[in-house]
Amino acid sequence: MIGSLGYDLLDWFGEYLKVPSGPMFGEPLWLTDEQAQIVLRWYAVDGQGRFVFRRGSVRRPKGWGKSPVLAALALAELAGPVVFDGWDAEGRPVGRPHGTPWVQIAAVSEDQTDNTYRALYNMLSLGDTADDLGLDLGRSKVMRPTGNGILEPVTAAFGSREGQPITYAVLDETHLWTPRNGGVKLAATLRRNAAKMGGRTFESTNAFRPGEKSVAEATHKASDKGQKGLLYDANEGPWVEELTDKDAFVKSAAVAYGDSKWVELDRIWADATDKDTTESDARRFYLNQLVAAENDFIPAPLWEDCQGVSGWPEKGTRIAAGFDGSRFHDSTAIIGVEVETARQFVVRIWSKPKGDDDWEVPRREVTDTVKAMYQQWDVWFFYCDPPEWESEIAEWRAKHGKGVFAFPTRSRQRMSPALKAYRNAVKTGELSHDGDPEQTEHTLNARLHVDIPANAEDDPDRHVWTIRKPTSLQKIDGCVTAVLAWAARTAAVDDGALDPPKVYKAAGF
Repeated sequence: MIGSLGYDLLDWFGEYLKVPSGPMFGEPLWLTDEQAQIVLRWYAVDGQGRFVFRRGSVRRPKGWGKSPVLAALALAELAGPVVFDGWDAEGRPVGRPHGTPWVQIAAVSEDQTDNTYRALYNMLSLGDTADDLGLDLGRSKVMRPTGNGILEPVTAAFGSREGQPITYAVLDETHLWTPRNGGVKLAATLRRNAAKMGGRTFESTNAFRPGEKSVAEATHKASDKGQKGLLYDANEGPWVEELTDKDAFVKSAAVAYGDSKWVELDRIWADATDKDTTESDARRFYLNQLVAAENDFIPAPLWEDCQGVSGWPEKGTRIAAGFDGSRFHDSTAIIGVEVETARQFVVRIWSKPKGDDDWEVPRREVTDTVKAMYQQWDVWFFYCDPPEWESEIAEWRAKHGKGVFAFPTRSRQRMSPALKAYRNAVKTGELSHDGDPEQTEHTLNARLHVDIPANAEDDPDRHVWTIRKPTSLQKIDGCVTAVLAWAARTAAVDDGALDPPKVYKAAGF
């Protein structure tokens, strides 16, 4: 970093803006040291006066102060000295307001845009702030008559925003921005629009839920891969074994909240341990920790930990396999497991193409793939879910031998122990997988449901497991198939598939 426009901006905040809420309401907005450091880094420039970062993201717990900081940055982009305008006599960068700023505060719903816009509105409505900055303050937008500047909240529901020449965008609460609600598409559109104007985008988020494919998760992964031009700032509290341990929780929360001294950590602990707060929510929202929800069948971190090598095994390798078929909307899959190494691999997954409502699973192609599987590998057992495929399964059994078995996934008595065994294999690392992206998506989509019979609360062996889709549009068929394949592999091992071949010697030798 050569220099930063952030130093002048921090003074600008204190001179023009007021604290929008809380115990310091109405006082000049002076950021904490931690918040100020983020601003200084975000407005860092190189020797040519170019911004070091084009994208930014701050991940912090609830109550840290994300909304006021985002509101202050948005107002600065509308009326503050955010455009590089040379160097002063001491070699420090100086800024000027943008000539024609177009700033958007974006979220996937109007309620979410209110988080930042309400803080912004309060900042401007206190005293003569709006007049001092030459701004027209409205309930739905802020206008800067000089230079035709505009600041407005937008949502994914507003339709396509492609092509709008924005200079800056706030992406608020991006842990809630997913493919299903249009958030991923909106984020991509905003970034493209800002890029063509030389503009920038800045995200705020709580700890995301791994596996939901949110914008926040994608940004986190981009940071892990060293994405150039990305400022990613996250402060995660150290792991606490038991949230009920108040001292340990408060120490962890103190790290997550940093110097946000207005946060009462004792109160945070009380909310985190409330009986209506799940442990995963408490960890994500108060300790800023990345954890899966309690009803994930396979938590994303476990799935990532057991990823092995990709690709098919060598010809002739002894395997077990599973099959789960559909006819129209659900996916159809064949998945194998190497008997010796316990590595799971995708043989083939058939899924309905987007927009093709007339699509039907190519049944002949599925049968040809089964035939090719038997030609390629030594298939010991093949477990198949029978509904809608009874005739094909009978055909496969007739052609390929008695190792083809019907395994009805609707049978709770059979499926529950198979689900338990599969998750245990993932948890212990006994199983590895090939990292197939579609199979991964199906696996992370699966939600666990547990039925506990009367008087069996303390007997997990009697708890009945099933897995379900989170929504009708999300698929889990690849996960179901993998469970069948693992059950077939377990049965193959029990049947002697790992035993060395017997050697018979001729009499007298």
